[in-house]
Order: sequence, then structure tokens, then C-alpha cells
Amino acid sequence: MASSDLSHGNTIVIEEDGKFQQQIDLAGNRLVVVDFTASWCGPCRMMTPVFARLSVKYSAAVFLKVDVDQCQVTAVRNGVQSMPTFFFYKNRKKVDEMTGADAKGLEDKINQWIGGAVDTVSVDPKRVAVGRGWDCFEQLVDNPSDVFMDASGLLLKFASNIINNPDNPKYRSIRVGNKIFQSRLLPVNGAVECLFAIGFQERGDQLVCPPGESLENMLILQDTLNDERSHRSDSQVSSPSPQGNKSSGCSPPNMGCAQPSIIPNPTASSSDNERDFLLRLQSSLQHVLLYEDPELQQRTREFIPLAELRKRAKEASDRTKEGGGSGVDEQDCLILELLSWFKAEFFKWVDKPSCPSCGSLTFPIGVIPPTPEEARWGAGNVESYKCQTCMRTIRFPRYNHPAKLLETRKGRCGEWANCFTLCCRAVGFESRHVLDWTDHVWTEVYSEAQKRWLHCDSCENTCDKPLLYEAGWGKKLSYIVAFSHEQVLDVTWRYSAKHDEVRKARTLVSEKWLSETISNLTEERQRNLSEERKKVLMERQVKEIVEFFTIKSVRDGELQGRVSGDLAWRLLRGETKVQEDEYKHEPYIYKPTDEEIKEKRLRFCYNCVINKYLRGFDRKLDISDWQSRVASYSSMMRKVERDWKMTYLSRTESASTGSITWQVDLSSCNLVIDSVTIVATSTTFQTGRVDWVLSGDDESQREKLSGGQESTISSALSGSKTLKLTATISGGKGDVAWQHAQLFRQSFDSQSEYPLDIAVFFRESDRDTHL
Repeated sequence: MASSDLSHGNTIVIEEDGKFQQQIDLAGNRLVVVDFTASWCGPCRMMTPVFARLSVKYSAAVFLKVDVDQCQVTAVRNGVQSMPTFFFYKNRKKVDEMTGADAKGLEDKINQWIGGAVDTVSVDPKRVAVGRGWDCFEQLVDNPSDVFMDASGLLLKFASNIINNPDNPKYRSIRVGNKIFQSRLLPVNGAVECLFAIGFQERGDQLVCPPGESLENMLILQDTLNDERSHRSDSQVSSPSPQGNKSSGCSPPNMGCAQPSIIPNPTASSSDNERDFLLRLQSSLQHVLLYEDPELQQRTREFIPLAELRKRAKEASDRTKEGGGSGVDEQDCLILELLSWFKAEFFKWVDKPSCPSCGSLTFPIGVIPPTPEEARWGAGNVESYKCQTCMRTIRFPRYNHPAKLLETRKGRCGEWANCFTLCCRAVGFESRHVLDWTDHVWTEVYSEAQKRWLHCDSCENTCDKPLLYEAGWGKKLSYIVAFSHEQVLDVTWRYSAKHDEVRKARTLVSEKWLSETISNLTEERQRNLSEERKKVLMERQVKEIVEFFTIKSVRDGELQGRVSGDLAWRLLRGETKVQEDEYKHEPYIYKPTDEEIKEKRLRFCYNCVINKYLRGFDRKLDISDWQSRVASYSSMMRKVERDWKMTYLSRTESASTGSITWQVDLSSCNLVIDSVTIVATSTTFQTGRVDWVLSGDDESQREKLSGGQESTISSALSGSKTLKLTATISGGKGDVAWQHAQLFRQSFDSQSEYPLDIAVFFRESDRDTHL
């Protein structure tokens, strides 16, 4: 972050690479003087008090201090080779530079570009008197001195930009989601109130100062802040002169300390896209370090029923080995169990929060700034909702700190992936937080058994289906980057089977720049790793690259990210049922047994919760699995919603229609159908549609069913030798259209109910009726 310290005068200390360009941008047309320094450099230490004194003396300029060890990317991007090095910027462009501990030379450069010293800031005493009486100013000055100096510096920039450019609309709005605003103003007592005092108003996700607002309050705040800052600087900043001269540098040619070689020196200039891209990479890389906190991991384990999950994983692993094969590794089964637990029992999806007072639905009314406490936990935005019934206003902070998410246990895909990645690290899995530039996030977990990274989407309770987003959701992918405490990697190619289309969409930065930047970030993260660990990570990366560019195929409703893989693993995840070469459905036709012929009746039913068929009027267990007793089906699947505790049959996610048929055939006996009693339930939402058709031997023996829960008694098939019951599913809206038409929807506690129940009654064949 960027910080201010009274020992540095008015200097802003840059502590993160991403903050450097932000400060250059904020300075606008003011002169920016940058000191590239290092704690181990003697000449740098001599120049520190000089730089602080000059930052107070030349208050019209912005002074930045950059430690090259803390901000290596910034240093190498600007070609810094020795310290101290001073850069000078005007209007966001570098206009000059100098190297070495030369106090007089530095001040000469400043005078050259600023146009003269400003020993004291000229202020209007009357305005200062008014400003010191403002409640918001009194709140602001009560903050710690370093906090005041930093926040007041930002407030001065906002005010002076409008004062100097009153007709420029870009200076009159502040995006609430801006990271500088979030981290350095929102948490500061009185800072946002000062913005309101000078005319800023809330409008959606921005603070806006309308063009008609008077500038007088801005001038009052400007003078009052400058007066307070001047008093504090006079009392706190010493101004010794350096003891050295031009010869005090560590290397004679440039009178500075040579910088240790870090990474190859890229070009000093960068485009806006590169700067924004780099900031996003750095921010995400910094975030994943939170997962490595041992205390946070221990706290997370207290929430996870690990013993129970390990037990389930062992049972699942053992089932895959019953046929004598190697089966699925227990740790891989644990990944699936952790996913299932997280979605079904721990985390909750929130579209709109319900009213905590009356439980009614709410509607959105905008985005508001977070409180200091909310901002402390990374809530950049707070969504505001109003209850439809009692009209209460409800806040929904979008927290970004995983520790807070352990408490709230709710959110959308960002919160889900954030908290689930922490859970994976707490359990002991090597994990990566994956960021999709088209607005989605998920997790990758390394499988030691399979020696590869597995895609895990906790929102979908989905594992190892990387083509889900491109083929299933229809996303147009561009950049997907995975972050861990040891590595940054562009993993886009794992998630796409359309590489040519993706390449055309990757226009933000050059591939060369992206590759070098990610490599530099990874090299920095691995700097303190052992050579053995570096070798392991490199070998994995080589295997990943091979995987990325292996031809991928999309299967009906089931998406895979590799050409081959262990069959037991795919069986466990339900991948195999739609692959003709691994599972060919054998049509099942109900034929009456001797007992059923004797009783002249046949009955079968199905329960979706236990996923079992039962046969006979005494309902004896027949066989498990919904597809095991159907004559045919197309693009169908069984969906288990553990969060809602519901299950049902639906069409597959990528299919526009689905169908399923059950069949009874009496050709093996001299009996024919007399009547049929049927319960066949279906549920629809939005524009979803289910068409039920009961048919016999010919077209005349055909009847449409309603799909209701009441039984239907039909004689339409009287005299027929066959019965076919077919459900055709279609319709629905949006990305979840497949969910809008469902068969046999049941809650988990309805294990004794049968949403499909068919009883067929027979009679002797009367051949005369066919003459």
C-alpha cells in the first residue's frame, strides 16, 4: 500500500507495486518526484531527510518514495539500476531523471520543473477558521498523525483537481470501488464526511460532485488541511543536510548503489491496459497469501467435519475398488466430499437478501460505501436493498476477506470460491484461486494420485469439468489465471476447446508481455523456495502445458478436460453414463412374471430421493438408478440440489430438449391391457415445459397426461399389448433453462413417496373385438 509518515514529511511511501502508477495518475498535472531507494544503501539513507525536507518545502509537488526491494516490478519496469535514482513526472509522463546523493542537484531539478519553491503554503485565515469548526475536520484530525497525513493528502488532491479544473467532469466523480478510496479514505474517521462537506453526493456506486456546486467549501477544506499539514510538518520534520556529495555514491559512474539483478529489465513505459492488468495480477497474488495464515487455517478446520468427510471419502474410494481395480484415491474422494459438504451444509447462495425483520423479499436500491468495519474485511461495495413489506433497508456487504466469510457463510461466486479455497488449504490440499476475466472465480486442487490439477467449482459442486463454462454456459473466454502462494499461471487453455477463438479475444495485452510478467511474479514468489521444490513445480508446469494443448472434446452434458483418464474416477463423478464407448444403455422393457400373469396385474414405481425402482404391489426393491429401468432416454440426468435438499430428473445442461420412456410388453402371454392407473409428476418454472404421452399399439391408443400428483385411471390402452409412457422436456429461460422443467421433484425427507407409480391391469384377449 501507499502510506505517509511524519518522518518522511509529505512524502508518500509506495509499499506495493500496484500503487506506484496510481499515485502518478492521481497527481494529474502536478510535478511528481520519485526517490528509488533501498534500506541497505548508504547514500540513500543520507538523502532520506533531504527528500523529506524538500517534500514540505515544495508542497505543490507530489513526492513518492519507492523501496526497490519491496517494489521490484516497479523498479525493473522503470529501468532502475542504481540507488538513489530520482525520476520526475509531469502529466503522467517522465520528463527527467538523476542518479546519486546530490542534494543541491536534486533541488535544482525540482526548481527547473516546478517553477520555484513554495516555502509555505498560502492560506486564507478566515477560511481556516471556518474549516476548523467543521465536525468532519475535527473527526479527521483525531486520527493518528500518519493516517491524517495520508488521508488529507488524498482529500487535497480531490479538492484541488476540481478547483483547478472546474469544468472537467472526470474530476467530479469517485468510484466507490476504487481501491485507493476503499483502503485509505473509507476506513478513516471523518474523511468521507469531508467529501460530503465539499459537495460530493452518493449516486449508485459513485460519489459525484455536481457541476453547480460552489467551490467555496472546497477552498475552505483546502486551506484548512494545508494549514494543519504545515503545522505538523514544521514540528515533526528535521532538515539536516547530507554529509556527502557527488562522490558519496556506491558506484562512481552513477554515484549510487548498484541494484542486485532481479529479473530481465522490460521497457520502462507501459500502456494503461498493461498497468491495469498488472495491478489485477498483483492484487490477486497478494490475496492468496491470506490462505497461508496458520491461525486462520486452524480456525477453518474447526468448522469442517473432517473426520466425517474422511470416513465418507474412504467408503466412496472402497466402492470404486470392489471390482478389483485400482479405483479412486481416497484423497481425491475427499475433494468431492469437501465440495459436497461446502455446498450442501456450509455456504449459502444469495441473490437478494431476505428481510431479517419480517422475512419478506427485498429489491435493490443501489450501492453504498462500506462502514470502516466492513471495509476492514475487504468489503469494497455494499449492496443496499429495501424490504417489499416493511420497507426496512438491508445492507449486503460483499466481503473479500476469507476469515469474515467463515462467519457470514453466504455470497455469490466470488465469496464461494474465496472461502472454499481457504477450506482446501486448511484441509491440506495444494490449491489455487482461479480468476476468469469474464467474471467468474473458482478453485483448482492438485491431485497427488493423478498428478494433475483438478478444476473445482464450489458453486456448482462440480469437479474436473473445465469445459463447463465455454460449452455449458456459452462463455467467450479470454484470460484465466491461477494464483497460489508459490505460483501464478495462465491456465486459460485448460478451460477452452476453441483456442483460435480465445486467441482472438486476448487483446488487452501482448502475449509476450503477459508471459514475461507472470514469469516475473512467479519467480519472485519462488525466490525463497528450495531448489528441490522449484524442480517439482517446474515439472508440474511442463505437464500442464502439454495438457493445455491436448485436443479436448465436449460430451453430451458432461464436459471433460483431457483425452484419457482413469475410468473409476469418471464413474465416481457420473461422467460415464453418456459415453457410448464406456456405457451403452440397454433398453429395459417390463414383461410380466408368472406371478404377475396369474394375478393379471403389474406395478412398478420410482423414488428419486433414494434413486430406486420398486416392483409389485408390495413394493419390493427392484434395482437402483433412474436409467436402469427405462426403455430409452436422451439428454437426461438426475440432479441433486444439496443446498435446497431437493432432487429431480431434468435434461442435461447443454441440451435444449430431453426425453425418457418406460415400456411394458405383454407379447409373452395371452393377456392384453385392460386399464392403467398412473401417477407421473412434473414441475415447471418460467417457460419450462413437460409433455407426458401414454401410448399403446397404434395411434388411436394415445392419451396426454397432466403431470399432476393425482393418479390418472385410463382405459385408452384397453386391448393393447404394449404400453409406453414418454416425457419430453423443453423450454425455460436463461442459463438455467434446463432447471425450469423437472420430473419427480422431491425433498430429501420424502423417501416413502413415489412420484412415478404405474399399475397395469390385464384381461384375457378378446380376439373377436379385432375382427
